[in-house]
Amino acid sequence: MVKKNAEELRKQFRSHQESESSLLEAIEKPLSLEERLQFLAEAGRTDLVEAFKEWKPRVSKAKKRGAPLDQRVSITITGDERFSLDKEMARLKAERTGISMSQLIRNRAMGSVDIQEWRQVAVKALQEIEEIASSSAQLRKRKSQLTIILDTEDDDEQSHIYEREIVTINRKLEKITAQNKKRTFRLAGRMSMAEAETVKWRASRLHLSASDFLRMMIFGHVPDSDSDSHMSLAAKRRFYIAIIDVADNGWGDVPKIYNCSQCENYMDEIRRLREQLKQNELFANAGV
Repeated sequence: MVKKNAEELRKQFRSHQESESSLLEAIEKPLSLEERLQFLAEAGRTDLVEAFKEWKPRVSKAKKRGAPLDQRVSITITGDERFSLDKEMARLKAERTGISMSQLIRNRAMGSVDIQEWRQVAVKALQEIEEIASSSAQLRKRKSQLTIILDTEDDDEQSHIYEREIVTINRKLEKITAQNKKRTFRLAGRMSMAEAETVKWRASRLHLSASDFLRMMIFGHVPDSDSDSHMSLAAKRRFYIAIIDVADNGWGDVPKIYNCSQCENYMDEIRRLREQLKQNELFANAGV
């Protein structure tokens, strides 16, 4: 009796193994819909047969994916620049364009400028600052004289004339002196490695920092304006001459110096871990 029960158990176990094996083969081996329905019917799973009859494979369309936006860009801006950007975003939101702040920054950063128009401005501005620089000593001397005269002048009308002349001299001297810019707001966005390299290349062609170039592109600034008032005389000379060069010879090709979009991030992490390891070794040696 015991042997008979054991034999039945072995048969049931063998049958179960064969059933499991068939099921695994059916899963691993690609089957057509008809073959799947037949297999389920033979396995006695009529409930699943009904579920499969109305089923159709869903094929998703291949999506074209762009380059990863793994490069973070960040610049400081003035209150007026922030206000103009908020105003533009409010307009885009009202028009329901779906453009985010980051997209707006990226689109403008990769935009184009009328370099020939910039060239005309640069030629005129370069000539102006050279004339002011050559006569700066005389201008400062004249300003000192006017200041002394004003202290003793009693005629209001004549005083206004002297004051206006001082204002004119100050404006000229400001052209060749770097002015302090108060930038209390920070603007950040993301772009691809190729876009970041393009921004750096164009900025270097104009002898600008990447931040200065981005501010000019994002806010539509032009040369010889408040946008470059923070530059020194030498920096302005380089900037204006570079504009003329780009207008005459073009931007050139962006050097393809990037191979891995995450290499710089990996290097930063390695440097950070090295510093942390040094600190841990110092603590260990100190017995902390």
